[in-house]
Amino acid sequence: MPRLARLDAPGVLHHVKDMKELNRNPWSGHSAIMGYVKREWQDTDYVWSFFGRGHEGKRRYQAFVNGGIEKGKRPELVGGYLIRSAEEEDKGQKAEG
Repeated sequence: MPRLARLDAPGVLHHVKDMKELNRNPWSGHSAIMGYVKREWQDTDYVWSFFGRGHEGKRRYQAFVNGGIEKGKRPELVGGYLIRSAEEEDKGQKAEG
């Protein structure tokens, strides 16, 4: 299984070793979705609305996360919206002239 990245301190890249560690990772929204960490500002009910509640919903969500891990790093999802939109703007300008 590919290793998942996490930041423990600004500028220091570490990796989450497995799903158990990801479940408890304080730097990931995943830990709140799984119910290990309570964050008032994180709308976990919205996420669960896609997968269902209880054990079956948890199983579906875990399958979804594992499926994403198996796909690996996707360049279009890295760097945030501003970086992607700037790249698209550059491509548009190059195409125009």
